[in-house]
Amino acid sequence: MVQEWYEVNREDSPERDANELTHLEYAFNRLIDGLNIIFLSMAQRLDSLDASAAAATTPGFSPGTTLTISSGSISVVGINSFRYPFVDTEALASTDDLTNIYGGNANELLLVRSTHNSHDVTLKNGTSLEIGADFTLNDTSDTMLLICKEENIWMQVARTSNA
Repeated sequence: MVQEWYEVNREDSPERDANELTHLEYAFNRLIDGLNIIFLSMAQRLDSLDASAAAATTPGFSPGTTLTISSGSISVVGINSFRYPFVDTEALASTDDLTNIYGGNANELLLVRSTHNSHDVTLKNGTSLEIGADFTLNDTSDTMLLICKEENIWMQVARTSNA
């Protein structure tokens, strides 16, 4: 019995590697589930904040701030550790691509939300947005949380698709 345990748990055992990978995948999936719950809760809480109180305590954007895409870009300016603007399509189009987010300082957070259910904003994976794959905000409860890697470079932390 001890020999059998050793064969499965020794450092070079394929069974050990498969078991560890399964446990890591499970733990990672639970982490993502937890983050999604946290982000949805944060978005709901931010929506319920009084805009004037938030503006008095948080420099930058208040909960009602809308950034409109212009030539595929939005600009987040000012010093702030957490921002949560709505993003709207250029010229109120039904769809628009967001390819660049200008501004930001390392480790700042940005929670992007759609302004309208009928104005779909697609965040495009690329130079400015390191998000793994394109993501469309097609419902006002869809969100993407980004962290600034360096000025003008934003990486995905989590996304929620609630449509």
